[in-house]
Amino acid sequence: LLCLSVACSGKTDTTNDTLTDIPEDAIPFEYDVTMTKFILLKGMLNDSLPMDIIFDTGTPDGIVVSDSLKGLIPSVVNVQVGHLTRPMTVHFTSRENPIFTHYLGPNGAILSWRYFEDQRLKISFQHTYLHVMDSAETVTGYDSVSLYRHPIYPNYLLAPVSIYTQGKVIPVRLLFDTGTNVFASNLYPELGLTYGLKLDSTYIEKGKQPFKEGFQLKSDSIGIGKMNVPTGRFGVGFYQHRRNDQHFDGLLGTLYMEHYDMVLDFERFVLYLKARTDTLEDKMEWHYF
Repeated sequence: LLCLSVACSGKTDTTNDTLTDIPEDAIPFEYDVTMTKFILLKGMLNDSLPMDIIFDTGTPDGIVVSDSLKGLIPSVVNVQVGHLTRPMTVHFTSRENPIFTHYLGPNGAILSWRYFEDQRLKISFQHTYLHVMDSAETVTGYDSVSLYRHPIYPNYLLAPVSIYTQGKVIPVRLLFDTGTNVFASNLYPELGLTYGLKLDSTYIEKGKQPFKEGFQLKSDSIGIGKMNVPTGRFGVGFYQHRRNDQHFDGLLGTLYMEHYDMVLDFERFVLYLKARTDTLEDKMEWHYF
């Protein structure tokens, strides 16, 4: 493109957030808290090609790889991540895509949420692991909200978000995007007029591509359901280039999500959120766009 105390019952307590409670079948991921803030997994294609894989809920389907692999892999591949193996449709993108040239390299991939379709997936940002919950495990003590599937593009998952700024509450539906590292961005510039926001000293005349013209406001906090996170030194971006895009109001990224452990229920499309038990410092030094 690209989160209350908890009690679980079942084979393993997956929600107490101590190192001894990490499930045996947990899938570890790398997470650079100061730079990229991607969920980076180690995987394998067709039992033969090692891959660094970004888990990206903003990618609507399949697995995305560099077109440098055309002719080397088939149109459908078996993707292995941790103990899981599933067939996924391959989508090729330009080898000049910055994700590949600056981060993943040619043997990298971007994996959509469809890999965990019909599953309940726990994401622990605190202990950096994924866990596919089995039927014996329950989710209690979390706050929850419904995710919305886009009416025309159902593989886009939208979250109901409230932005608190200048004494106003702006409700939006943002793409739930683990493949982007912002708080909230790409909101319609017209919202500034709709809600009578003061835009003095906020206009960005010359932004780098693809952000072009727009403005950025210092927001007080961003909330989902009962959960609310102060945005600190970060603002909310309103950018002109989204004006004609009707897919969603904007993006909600990992800079917001990392404040929580969460469960994504891809059976019922419900998002469960639980505040982290540790103190999360503001360590963002660079945005990868």
